[in-house]
Amino acid sequence: MVRAVGALARSGGKAHVALNITNRCNQRCVFCFEGDRRGWKEPGLGQVKRLLRDAARTSGHVVFMGAEALLRPDILEVLRFGRSLDLELTAFTNGQVLAREGFVEQLAEAGLRNLDVSFHYADPESFARGTRTSARNFDRLLRGLAHVRNHNRQRPDRALHVAVETELFSLNRGRLSGIRRLLERALGASFTSHRLGTLSPAPDEVCEEPLLEPLAVRRRELVRFLETQPPERRTALCKMPLCLAPGWEHLSMDLHHKLDRLRVRCNFRDREVLAAMHDFAADFAANPYRWVCSDCNLLPICRTERTRWGSRSFGPTREQKPIPETVRSLEEVLARASGGQARPVEQIETARRLWRGIPAPEKHFARWLGSLRMGGLRVKEVACGEHPAFDVWVLASGRRLRLRLSPLETPANPSRSYLLHYLSASVVEPLAPPESLVKTALARLAAAAWPPLESWVGYAALDSTLAAAGLAVWRRWGRRVWPGEEAAPGWTSRRLQPAGGSFRLTVEHRSGRLADALLRSQPRGGRGPLG
Repeated sequence: MVRAVGALARSGGKAHVALNITNRCNQRCVFCFEGDRRGWKEPGLGQVKRLLRDAARTSGHVVFMGAEALLRPDILEVLRFGRSLDLELTAFTNGQVLAREGFVEQLAEAGLRNLDVSFHYADPESFARGTRTSARNFDRLLRGLAHVRNHNRQRPDRALHVAVETELFSLNRGRLSGIRRLLERALGASFTSHRLGTLSPAPDEVCEEPLLEPLAVRRRELVRFLETQPPERRTALCKMPLCLAPGWEHLSMDLHHKLDRLRVRCNFRDREVLAAMHDFAADFAANPYRWVCSDCNLLPICRTERTRWGSRSFGPTREQKPIPETVRSLEEVLARASGGQARPVEQIETARRLWRGIPAPEKHFARWLGSLRMGGLRVKEVACGEHPAFDVWVLASGRRLRLRLSPLETPANPSRSYLLHYLSASVVEPLAPPESLVKTALARLAAAAWPPLESWVGYAALDSTLAAAGLAVWRRWGRRVWPGEEAAPGWTSRRLQPAGGSFRLTVEHRSGRLADALLRSQPRGGRGPLG
């Protein structure tokens, strides 16, 4: 059994501090959370010292971050000052700078005691793609790790404790064991701690497929990897949906942070001020619903922003299915994570209460769509996003059609978007289907017994006011608002767009003249040909 890494640092209940001290970097990693830092100025040495003094009042541990923290020219002076305040110091690094001759020894001499090394690749080619640098730098990284190994052998009294973090994404799928072998060769006995995490999607030009998990193949690989991890190596999961590691959920570092009540302060938003890091419990409270995991027992302790499956780069697909209900109970995972005794803390209890009250209309709506069989129309498949959005593959009169049902909003292509009860229906493919086919499919969908709008109450992503207005318009005008349909004698509908709490319908007279009508749930006179 591998040992679990608890909190990143045991700081006696005090706050853990993360200091962003530079935007310098020697890589351009596709997944870097720093993003575009051109407007962020590196704090001066005096500012960093003030932040360290502030940190020392509440914490015993500081992590230096960047971009690449060790590229800061005065990093040795920063470390010496931090040690003078009796702070335990850690530096996040991509490892390349460690290849400088004598630099590892200088870091240890200045007071650095811990290194968090990012290592995500099994070969120079994937390294070059992921870091957008030269493949030669992969050997430089391995050489830097070897310098740490040699230093620790020669100076065990000033050994640098190394925690390696490997992010799971498409460039290392199926390569975790190879990465582990590389690390064991480079670090030797210094390789005592390994964290595994997951990422948000990288740019499409770098990775051809979405990076978000879980995918069945990755889940199998991760479980096999954890089963074969040496028992003496501390192992943790971070930034990861717990369903990705069934049976190993207790290794979640995020969970240990909650159990240990670890508070994190940082200067990420304002370089001169330490403030609370992102509050994941508050984020969960603001938008707790995750359609793919609405049945999961472990949702209250899962890293919520990693289960936002409806991101723009991970839209509805046929493979995007709800996750099977987790077998292990919340109490079991909490007990195993805390050494046999469950220690639920306040934020977990808050999340548990929220989770019990989460509406799950999308799951039921998707099931309802998938069961439709009527008048020559058959729904072949349904996929769902967070917004909510449903991609519906239908067979209508023997022809295949893909429609997207989504909340009412100004569509990118108004002429191919139709009001359907309280949702918008857009044609996805084929690009130019016969209008008769589209209308046949829409008419049959509209004729079914739709779930009431009230079933979506409490779902933050749906604008209930606009949806109610859309439903009122639908009940009054129905399919007359569809392009090509007769809206009024002599007038044909062209397009419908939301306009505040109402809808603006563009209509065309048989003579070619265009006009706009403002549609409300109740007519108020004289606004266009339908007024």
